[in-house]
Amino acid sequence: MRGPGIRVGAWPPARSGEAVEALADAFHDYPVMRYIIGEAGADYDRRLELGVAAKARSEKLIEIWERLAVPGPQHHVNMLGVRHSHAGRGLGRLLLDAVHEMSRRDAESAGVSLSTEDPKNVTLYQHCGYEIKAHERVSNDLETWILFRKDDAPDEKA
Repeated sequence: MRGPGIRVGAWPPARSGEAVEALADAFHDYPVMRYIIGEAGADYDRRLELGVAAKARSEKLIEIWERLAVPGPQHHVNMLGVRHSHAGRGLGRLLLDAVHEMSRRDAESAGVSLSTEDPKNVTLYQHCGYEIKAHERVSNDLETWILFRKDDAPDEKA
């Protein structure tokens, strides 16, 4: 998958540290992180490590995601993030397009599912063809949406 001077492909294991750094930047202030870390105030950056309460909140959220999961064979986007310095350039859309191409080529896949906990992302994903399949309030400060985009009709699959 190519965009304006960009190629999306497999990431070599030797560069996994760069992927971790990019995701840490992209998700630094994401609602799930705020929920799992808990009340930290100005101490948030120092508390980006999991204690007993944070682990319990994380497990609760995973249980909700599993219960709300879209059934059937599909590709699932677990984390899609772009460094803040690169946001707004269409890179997220290129990554989504690459996943949709993988799903389209997979005869067993019905489409692509994902979840988001940022309300701004819901509109973005709907613009990309996703439909909300489930929505749940996790806490006073956190909601989760499960979205799904069907692949092309089977006779249109490559």
